[in-house]
Amino acid sequence: MKLTSKSARSRAFAAVGFWVMLAAFTGSAYSALASGKGSPAPRPGTYSGFDAADTISFKVSANGKMITGLSSTFNPAADCGIPTNGQHERFPTLKIKKGHFKGSTSVNRGAEEHFAIRGRFVTPTEATGKISGNLKIRSLPPCSASTTFTVKRKAGQ
Repeated sequence: MKLTSKSARSRAFAAVGFWVMLAAFTGSAYSALASGKGSPAPRPGTYSGFDAADTISFKVSANGKMITGLSSTFNPAADCGIPTNGQHERFPTLKIKKGHFKGSTSVNRGAEEHFAIRGRFVTPTEATGKISGNLKIRSLPPCSASTTFTVKRKAGQ
């Protein structure tokens, strides 16, 4: 294509420049997210919130690299229509890597129960994620449920 007028050449160079800038921005944003730089480091303190109707809470260590005391009242049996008493699940200490965390725990109260959690800090004082549970009772089909959660750091810490 032959561009003879000065304004046509200017428009062509502007269009090329736009696509080059868009490619550069998209590439740098993708690499930042892929490298985990998109999740901020959490501030130390106590976090609490909800996963639907249930509570979830934990503490972030002073160095911001560990989650301790993670507990939740999430109950997959209730989501599957199985009558249960209230329960409180506790997770082991979890590592925070590039703003992300994950872990699991199991209990046996006459039924095998397995819980898993995955989350990430979206700001230095807020995390979101998903908690899930599996329940196996001999006389019933297996039950699985999951829900998303959001927790926030308690103010004044």
